Amino acid sequence: MRLFVAVDVPDEIKEKLYRDAMLLKGSGIRASYPARSSYHITLKFLGEVAEERVKEIIDALTGAFDHIAPFEASVEGRGVFPGFRNPRVVWGGVRDNGGFSALKEAVDRALEVLGFERDDKPFVPHITLGRVKKASMEDKRIIRQFCEGKVSYGSLTVGEVILYRSILKPEGAEYKKIHIFKIGGVA
Repeated sequence: MRLFVAVDVPDEIKEKLYRDAMLLKGSGIRASYPARSSYHITLKFLGEVAEERVKEIIDALTGAFDHIAPFEASVEGRGVFPGFRNPRVVWGGVRDNGGFSALKEAVDRALEVLGFERDDKPFVPHITLGRVKKASMEDKRIIRQFCEGKVSYGSLTVGEVILYRSILKPEGAEYKKIHIFKIGGVA
């Protein structure tokens, strides 16, 4: 089963993100656009994992966030990966005071002992609005213009981390919560 570790986003923020993603879609950008309900902030993608390993992953992550206090974050701004010359992912930005980096480090530390390697790219917390298939010069101009505008989607209190299962379907991925981990030692 395909697994990842992430933080959920409140519905009111999802709604605002979705409206913007639909504006981008309406401008003709050919991309896959996640369902509104699936917006999240990924901490680590684990990939295909044997079902019998799920318990050891849950055990490894249990308590991993006890030393991190719940924190506030804002969802604001937009950007792309890897860059505007070849935009593959258009995203909504996440700003905080290091809380997401601390969560990411805790996930990496807990799962490294199980053989899950640390990511080699710098961690940038974000919410994917669309995965661009192939961008023409005009598409790149539209995407750049879309990302230049200042935008705030709202704030959230981060108090839990979730282990998700990703089920790939023709109409898009469906995400199922497998386990919720409270942060800050909150029961």
